[in-house]
Amino acid sequence: MTDQMRDMIAQLMGSQHVDHKEKPSIPFDHHSVCRAFLLGICPHDMVPDSRLQNVVSCRKVHEPAHKADYERAQKEKDHFYDVDAYEIIEHAVHLVDIEIAKVREKLEDDVKTQTNQAADSKAKQVTEIEEQIAKNVDEIEKLGNEGKIEESMKLHKYVEEMREKIQQIEDSETEIKAAGPGSNSAKLRVCEDCGAQLNIMDHESRIADHYNGKMHIGMVETRETFVKMGETIEERRKEREEKLGSNRGYGAGGPRRDTYNTRRDHRDRGDYRGDRDRDRRGGGDRRDRSRSRDRNYRRDDRDRRYDRDSRDRRDRRY
Repeated sequence: MTDQMRDMIAQLMGSQHVDHKEKPSIPFDHHSVCRAFLLGICPHDMVPDSRLQNVVSCRKVHEPAHKADYERAQKEKDHFYDVDAYEIIEHAVHLVDIEIAKVREKLEDDVKTQTNQAADSKAKQVTEIEEQIAKNVDEIEKLGNEGKIEESMKLHKYVEEMREKIQQIEDSETEIKAAGPGSNSAKLRVCEDCGAQLNIMDHESRIADHYNGKMHIGMVETRETFVKMGETIEERRKEREEKLGSNRGYGAGGPRRDTYNTRRDHRDRGDYRGDRDRDRRGGGDRRDRSRSRDRNYRRDDRDRRYDRDSRDRRDRRY
């Protein structure tokens, strides 16, 4: 049986019908199980085999058998896992948006760098041409003074051509500035859904491959799910609060949000129970045990002194 078939059976039948060796060691409502996975909308699984999996990574447990267990339990009682799943998707969308902003900023910086480099290169070309024009102008005057009119006219024509070349360079630079930063040689832009870099000069089939790819489609579906769930999420949160209360645990259908004071109270109650158990065993608390050790030490020391004095009196007698 292949792993894919085994996962399909586990997802359909649940953990009760899975072999003992493959049975999950934790129940579906354990805090380490991904709530979004149980609903089939975990962002990490929505963009398989893509670079976005590192961006929206999920460290929670993804066991196919848990899905069937959850669906069976959900029919008996509402666990409100959609609220937790919404928070997971919200965080994933936020991370992808940050990644898109970084890519866009990098492309803009690259365009500015390329534009500045092109401007510097053209300025250098203009400077070199102007230096050649200045030399040729001096040569034209020299030839005119020597009476070499024909040679002077040819050189004058060449100077005019170089001046036209300078004008062409300046015009092309003006067109680049007017076109804006998107006119870089690579013609790259960022996909607003998944953050992929697209070259608009590519063939239509290659651009279509991106829009039909798993990463793009998965991220589009994730965003659509996020928007759709956002329409009713506040109502679901209020409903969960009313039915489960603020002190809900993982088994009650909501994430555990123990505060520091709550954890401290649990710890204090645990210490109290420990002291009570020690009192029942007769051990008392730490101070009682310390006083008991002191009394035992003093009694033993008194007995040793009494034995030593008895031996001394016996030795003097004999």
